[in-house]
Amino acid sequence: MLIKVIVKNYILIDDLEIDFDAGLNVLTGETGAGKSVILGAIRLALGGRGSTNVVRQGASKAVVQAVFTLSQDCAKLLSDTIDVSEEIVIFRRELQQNGKSIMKVNDAVLTLNQARKIADLLLNIHGQNDYQALLDGDGQLQLIDSFLSAAGQADKRCVAELYADLYNVKRRMDELTIEPQRVEREIELISFQIDDIDKAALTADDEDIEARYKQMTRATQLMGDLADLKQLIDSEGEEPDLARTLNRLIQICEGLAEPMPAYQTALEQLNDFSYYLAELASMAQSDSESLFERRANQDQLTRRLDLVNSLKKKYGKTIDDILTYRAGLDERLSELQHLAELKDQLQSQYEALRQKYVAACRSLSVQRRQAAVEFDAKLCAELVDLQFDDVKLVVDLEKRKQFSAHGCDLIDIKISLNRGMQVDSLKKIASGGEVSRLMLAIKRIIASKDGVAVLIFDEIDSGISGLTGSAVADKLYSVARHHQVICISHLAQVALMADRHFLIVKDTVDDLAISKVFPLTKIQRIEEIARLISGKMIDDSQRAQAKRLIERAQNHKITITDNRQKGRK
Repeated sequence: MLIKVIVKNYILIDDLEIDFDAGLNVLTGETGAGKSVILGAIRLALGGRGSTNVVRQGASKAVVQAVFTLSQDCAKLLSDTIDVSEEIVIFRRELQQNGKSIMKVNDAVLTLNQARKIADLLLNIHGQNDYQALLDGDGQLQLIDSFLSAAGQADKRCVAELYADLYNVKRRMDELTIEPQRVEREIELISFQIDDIDKAALTADDEDIEARYKQMTRATQLMGDLADLKQLIDSEGEEPDLARTLNRLIQICEGLAEPMPAYQTALEQLNDFSYYLAELASMAQSDSESLFERRANQDQLTRRLDLVNSLKKKYGKTIDDILTYRAGLDERLSELQHLAELKDQLQSQYEALRQKYVAACRSLSVQRRQAAVEFDAKLCAELVDLQFDDVKLVVDLEKRKQFSAHGCDLIDIKISLNRGMQVDSLKKIASGGEVSRLMLAIKRIIASKDGVAVLIFDEIDSGISGLTGSAVADKLYSVARHHQVICISHLAQVALMADRHFLIVKDTVDDLAISKVFPLTKIQRIEEIARLISGKMIDDSQRAQAKRLIERAQNHKITITDNRQKGRK
């Protein structure tokens, strides 16, 4: 059940909370008050598409939330997708002025498509454009398929899987339909690429060759530093260096130490430093020789790095990518060299799949004919309740000219809603009132099949008045005994049957239009019913009439409920 809708900074709404109840919830209001805005906000919260122009003027973002309670069965269905431990689902959609959109369901960030799939299990929205979807064959096919038995659903899945296999095999066959000259050119190219990769004899060691090359480049720099160090200590030439300078200092201190004992300590320190300097020079020489031996392989490493980088540019970013590409070349070369044989194999595979597909389509067609019979019976029964006394319905199954994932059937639903009229395409229904009642009947029987708990109707009573309006109101109330129904309406008969009645009004605050929604008290409801009946000019007599109609509707509800209970017995 949809228990709460929270809307902030969405078009005409600044800050709004609506608490819905079980049963029939009806929203009424003047034209332009924002009834369609409420429905748009709900659609947005459930993963519908939105643009930045829905963000209210002066706001940085629009935020819409829809809160549902779950049945245990529905919670089990959703438990693999989101956390439903509390048997509550909260849809939260944030649309920022800069175009960024955030979709969360129970605090988990989801794609819009994922959110819509979850929402489809919870509610069904009938908009004023839904009827257009039934005018093409695919929409009618989906309608009939909603009445398929478990066996029919299994056949439908089987057909879709076989079609996918057929498509893949056919695509492979088309790829192999190549001119002989192109085959020869491709074989030559593949042979060259195989030779190019194989000559390199790539190994796992080549993966870190760049790192080794960088180390080698560093070795050259280190050798220079070591040479400079040794040159400063012992130049082995005529130029002064640290070793000669230190020896001269030692000689001078030796001459001074005997007559002047204070220089003995300096002499000892200079001798120690001379030892350390000799050790440093020896270490520099040893390390330099070691680095020289390693640098001897630099040219070879450079050539190897150039080769590996060349292969990476042509065949893959890593050694593994190149080797994977190389393995694929063998497979492709084998295909090209055995092209005729492979074509024959694929043709045999395609024919076997085609036979299975055709057989599955036949079985699915049988199931669809049975589903069409059930659809016919249930829809006609619903339409009788909606003031259609002589309904004729025909569901034609025709054959598609091409294979498809939906099978081989084309559906054409034809109907006659009036006595003496021949059955005709749904496109020929001209009356808005007839379309509204037909859609209400269809939504009613679909809801009974798919188990969706919440039904939302946007002006399902369009083009209806009088006794027909009362019949529609009765049907909505009956549907609301086992579904939560939220209905945007302009019809007094529908509002009278509401379990909870909301009013949508538009006000102006700081030169900005604002839509507000609030549940009506008993006195406010009398006023709104009077307005729906008479228009803006309301007097006491009209209020008295509205009060009588509300009391009569209350008694009528009790009668409908009693009759339903007797029907069950």
